[in-house]
Amino acid sequence: MRTSARNPEGTLARWSSDEPNSYARVFGYDEEGRLVKIERDCGSGGVQVAYEYGYNSDGARVWQRDVRNGQEYRYVCRIGCGGVPMRVYNRPTSGGSWTSVEDYLKAGRLLAYDSKIRR
Repeated sequence: MRTSARNPEGTLARWSSDEPNSYARVFGYDEEGRLVKIERDCGSGGVQVAYEYGYNSDGARVWQRDVRNGQEYRYVCRIGCGGVPMRVYNRPTSGGSWTSVEDYLKAGRLLAYDSKIRR
């Protein structure tokens, strides 16, 4: 069975499942109500950060850290971040060079990224 809990602001605070080897996901938000982290609670008394997110002053997400997989991502856009066109870069959290991994372009009602088109 899957269960969830919401905090007083109405955002998702916790999601869990009773399936074997599962863990609870604990969601953290900033004072603006933006998701800033997702933690894994395996029930053994320790909570581990799985993902962290950062935002610019306009409220658009501009970075993500995938702690479990050792990757970080930067979202770089042109005018008015949070929209398209946008390019996504990543690198290992241990450092190294940034690599462009996705490009998002909008043409009318179509959104294209890499070689995929979404309506």
